Amino acid sequence: MRFTMGNAQEIPSFNATNAQKVELLLDILSTKKAEFEEGMTEYALISQLKSPPYQLFNDNALRDSLALFNTHFILFHTLYLLRNLWRDALVGELDIHATRIVLLPLKASSQSDGERNATTLGKSDSLADYYLNWQNLISTGEADVEALLNGFWQQMMGGEPIYDSKENIAHCHAILSIDEAEIITLTTLKRQYRKQLITAHPDKGGSHEAAQGVISAYQTLLRYYGL
Repeated sequence: MRFTMGNAQEIPSFNATNAQKVELLLDILSTKKAEFEEGMTEYALISQLKSPPYQLFNDNALRDSLALFNTHFILFHTLYLLRNLWRDALVGELDIHATRIVLLPLKASSQSDGERNATTLGKSDSLADYYLNWQNLISTGEADVEALLNGFWQQMMGGEPIYDSKENIAHCHAILSIDEAEIITLTTLKRQYRKQLITAHPDKGGSHEAAQGVISAYQTLLRYYGL
């Protein structure tokens, strides 16, 4: 069965080369149902895709931060496309994390299909929104990539980033100038993030380290608040 990419092709920066790679990757991943049922890490999956018979990614795919991020984004973009296709086909629920990608059975219950789909699809999924928007790959700069990959590498190597310690959460609030007593929404968090990033960005008179700190704080609070 050949899957289609839907709205991904409508993004101007989604060129023919990337479209072809995603389409081929989607076909490959759709054949790995049994492996996903067992569960696998992102690193193991990328290693497979670099090797024969696929050789979809070359040996440089993990060699530097920008190449790693591009590989990671393309893979997760395609995994979320596959997740949505398998949801619609009632194949199962593809749970996607760097440390474990696993196909879970749909919840067996007496719910009607409509009720089940409303329950599943109605959940806010900010990660899916992020990876399914190709523009997020195009617009992510070098400083953004370094901060994003700090946590990513820790997960890839089996470590656990420190997100939820009281001191770290307080520090992240301070970096973004957010009162810990304030009710946090995605809108308010994103507004403060953009505001602080403008000041911290090296292109605006800040520094690489300051920009990394702002980006890292934003990601930590997104995860902490489940946004």
